Amino acid sequence: MTRALMATRSGSLIVVATLLCATPAHANVGRVSITPDPATVTRGESTALELRLDEPAICVEVDPCEVVIDLSQNLPEGFSISPSIVTVGMTEWNQVVELTATLDDDAPDIPENAFTVATVVTSGSEYYNGFAVSVDFTVTEDVVEDSPDELAATGVTDELVVGSAVSVLLMAIASVFITRSRRRMSR
Repeated sequence: MTRALMATRSGSLIVVATLLCATPAHANVGRVSITPDPATVTRGESTALELRLDEPAICVEVDPCEVVIDLSQNLPEGFSISPSIVTVGMTEWNQVVELTATLDDDAPDIPENAFTVATVVTSGSEYYNGFAVSVDFTVTEDVVEDSPDELAATGVTDELVVGSAVSVLLMAIASVFITRSRRRMSR
């Protein structure tokens, strides 16, 4: 969509054209991207994400000209994104915005271990306003091996584990000797 303003001055023609929006906002052609997509988040840990705009924001009669992405709505319980509201000014469009996604260790189970965070951009720029942004997440469980201190707190120690293994081995050897002794006695 282009808008032209024409005026005459001393017999000369002045044409001013402003490109407002080359592609309608509903076309969803990747104006705002969050990567990686899909992203993986592990319970009790944080995941780094990057948000990018693909073009400068151009606003007509709007000051300041900004792009606002609110990622704080409809998140699963125990999940957060920081910063949750990103505001990008017209001169900052080519800067990567670093986001941190965190799923609390004690967050409730998420159905199918997957969810989507989605929002709609608000902006004075026709190019960005109304653009739908989303990122898919997959949840993984953190597999933590118990440290020696944690095992000791529960009464399980390396010595106990080794001692149990030695006991089992000695019992197997004793069983072999007993079996051989019985065979010899029965002859």
